[in-house]
Amino acid sequence: MNAAFNSPLSEVMKIIINKKQHYNIFKTSVIWYNKPQFRHFKTKWSILFFGADKFAVESLQQIHKHMNLWSRLEVVTPYNTSKPNDITLYTKKHKIKLHPWPITFPISQFDIGLVVSFGHLIPTWIIQSFPLGMINVHASLLPRWRGAAPIIHSLLHGDTTTGVTIIKIMPKNFDTGEILAQTSVDIHPDETQIQLYSKLANVGAGLLIESIERLPNIIQCGIPQNNEFVTYAPKITRNISYIHWDKMTAANIYNLYRALDGLYQLTTYFNGHKIKLFNIKYHGKQDYIKSSVIIPGLVFYDKKNDLLAIQCLDGLYISAKQISVSQHSTMTAKDFHNGFIANITKQHVIFTSQ
Repeated sequence: MNAAFNSPLSEVMKIIINKKQHYNIFKTSVIWYNKPQFRHFKTKWSILFFGADKFAVESLQQIHKHMNLWSRLEVVTPYNTSKPNDITLYTKKHKIKLHPWPITFPISQFDIGLVVSFGHLIPTWIIQSFPLGMINVHASLLPRWRGAAPIIHSLLHGDTTTGVTIIKIMPKNFDTGEILAQTSVDIHPDETQIQLYSKLANVGAGLLIESIERLPNIIQCGIPQNNEFVTYAPKITRNISYIHWDKMTAANIYNLYRALDGLYQLTTYFNGHKIKLFNIKYHGKQDYIKSSVIIPGLVFYDKKNDLLAIQCLDGLYISAKQISVSQHSTMTAKDFHNGFIANITKQHVIFTSQ
């Protein structure tokens, strides 16, 4: 018989943790949280999953497929009968037992809680009800971008690298728990929020499966986050979509467009009309004007490429292929030129911040 079965719990954990494995996880000395009372070599777990959106569905789908990892799988989500979320739709389709948030049923029979894009602070009593505690999938390289909108803020600030982090859920705070696993992902210069969201959802699901496979010892291998490197990613509002030409470079505006892709269109003004810009590109340095004077918001129609080129604070340009004016339908750059600016000959055409 393996000697581990006759060893005290502390010795069993040393055997598990010291075994050499090529895992992308952080290993430190054993730190007990929540005093787990798990069966030492259990391979199938009783899982309660917490999630709400498409990002979470990717993880739930992978867990559901890996039936060798769980003996029981149930789901908690904010429930809206008139407008069911993506998690609700998935559970109904696959006949997975669903519980509405907040929880009103006993959960002590579950081994662990898994949290992915849930959006609610989980009370201490729930965290402590699980023998293994709770772990969370977060779409950034924590401690960078703690908060509700890490993908948006990574693009907004022009990050070239992001990733996914698996952390312990800690009471009373979001995204502050010990790091259990982390993997980085490159951000393409033209990658948008929709594309990065999908990529990180997939990466996060894979990392979560790896983490479940490494239970229970992964729970003991966390390291604290370094608070010197904390940045925050608060939830955004529509107001962020307004362009401030006198404060934003071409890169700033293009990054804003990438960050808000699929959420809000960038908005500006022209002669009192609210303008929305579509299909924006970073246009760089251009020779539309010979003057060295920079006029942020200055608009040129590029007939050859059928686009509007707009000068920014740094003298560089962004371009837009489509535009909408007030409540009118979206039009091409050519249509906007012909209908709104072709007859303006004695003054510059300038988009303004208000």
